[in-house]
Amino acid sequence: MVPLNTTVTALPPAAYVYNEPNPPNTSFLAPFPSPCLDTGIRPLPHFGLTISNRLQVAIIDYSAGAGAGHIVDYVQLGDLNSSRDLAAEIQAVDPYGFFDTNEVDGGTIGVLNQIFASRTGQTFTGQSVVGSGWTTTPYPNRTDEMAFFSAFFSNNSMYNIGGTNFINTLTNMEAPYTPTITAVQEVSWQVNDPLIHSFASDLGPRIVTGSITTWPDSVGKSNQRYLPWGQRLFTIGIDPNPCNLAFKDPAVRSSDNWNFPSNQTLNAAWLGRIHRGTPWQTLYLKSTNILDYTKPPVSGLATWTVWTGDPADDATNMAPVRDWHLVSYLASLISTNDLVSQFSVNEPDPNTWLALLDGMTALTNDLSDAAARFVAFGAAPHFDTIVISSNSPQAGIIASAIQTGRSAQPGRLFTDVGDLFSVLPLTEQSPFLNWLANVQRTNAISDEAFETIAAQLLPHLRADSIGSLASSNGRLLHFTGYDDHTYIIQASSDLINWTVISTNAPDRGTIVLTNTTEIDPVFFRSLLFN
Repeated sequence: MVPLNTTVTALPPAAYVYNEPNPPNTSFLAPFPSPCLDTGIRPLPHFGLTISNRLQVAIIDYSAGAGAGHIVDYVQLGDLNSSRDLAAEIQAVDPYGFFDTNEVDGGTIGVLNQIFASRTGQTFTGQSVVGSGWTTTPYPNRTDEMAFFSAFFSNNSMYNIGGTNFINTLTNMEAPYTPTITAVQEVSWQVNDPLIHSFASDLGPRIVTGSITTWPDSVGKSNQRYLPWGQRLFTIGIDPNPCNLAFKDPAVRSSDNWNFPSNQTLNAAWLGRIHRGTPWQTLYLKSTNILDYTKPPVSGLATWTVWTGDPADDATNMAPVRDWHLVSYLASLISTNDLVSQFSVNEPDPNTWLALLDGMTALTNDLSDAAARFVAFGAAPHFDTIVISSNSPQAGIIASAIQTGRSAQPGRLFTDVGDLFSVLPLTEQSPFLNWLANVQRTNAISDEAFETIAAQLLPHLRADSIGSLASSNGRLLHFTGYDDHTYIIQASSDLINWTVISTNAPDRGTIVLTNTTEIDPVFFRSLLFN
């Protein structure tokens, strides 16, 4: 369906003319005898075209009755602008040099070519001037028009039509051939993800220039910007992989393939199903960082910048891995589990992780490689649900990988719950999934299947309070923490015996206090109290 079909006249038909006639030239050189042209002929004006558009669209459902419409979607877009250099384009497609503004012999090459063609039907270089552009007054025949015009330059002003001589008595006249070039610009603003179109940068402009009107060639079919899972990017220098889970949700081949929860109680476990505001991607709970993705000559940052339509700085700040901390924060807001009862994301005992995983569910793709090849042609991925057992080898792989992943972090600590998503066996390389074969990764595993275990862990984990020394000669202490909870700050000289020096509640996630202890050396720690 094409909801918009209208024509708006931006500029009515208009002609550019100079303010006043030019004085005659009595000394114009060959091949034209004087008087013929004037010295005041100006070069072709430097024409440009700038168009600015603003679009406001609301989709309203009136099925509930008149006057009770519900807004289904709304968008207000500005900066849908385009600009072009018409003078340069005209000269680039000018086959005869009629719009050449270089001056020669008191005029321009373009004007001289026009006059020469009006007299001979050819350019100076011998090209035959064909097509429209010839006047039919006073003679409808091009040959007669050339004869009539040539007489204007002769000493006796005589010309012959059909065997009869005539005199051109005009004292001034226009050239019978008027060169014309039609410049057409088609600007098609195309959306990638059908759910994301808040700004002009979310739309991919497709600009076509030429002399033939082709619009609307993309209406009624998938546009070139429509790039869900399985559709390839073609821009040079970016990742051409049609199935790269670092910036697309796996198995989401159309806007109907997302599994968004409905009619459910708010739950931290399905945060990964919330659309993140970039094309074809929900909140990111997987491991691969597109900014670090390198496959020469492909640049992950360049890929992500093109994908989002935003400048590199903005694109970097909104990279998918930034979602890890956002999801951690949201989970803390909507989780119903008592913070004290939650597990530290830096829990060092693998048995604790095994116990935590026990009873959770995992999805396993059970299609053969041969069957998975047909998923892209309309079949759907198929999964079995497995209840995780703490003594299963898969649970052991995940628990061990968490310990290894924590050791690889700066300071050998996860500073945030979201840092846990960097552990590959927890998501992209889940031991419950058959991900080794490429056909399985591209066709048979959904985004939900990759993220389901990590999403279930979210409500059960909390970040530790991390301390640091700041200014004032190292006496200013900073500790992170959850607002609306109390932390005990302790000091020790031997890491065995600890003394409480303060009880504080974080303000915007931070506790700040001054070290007043006389212990030397001194160590500090914070403990969640309630």
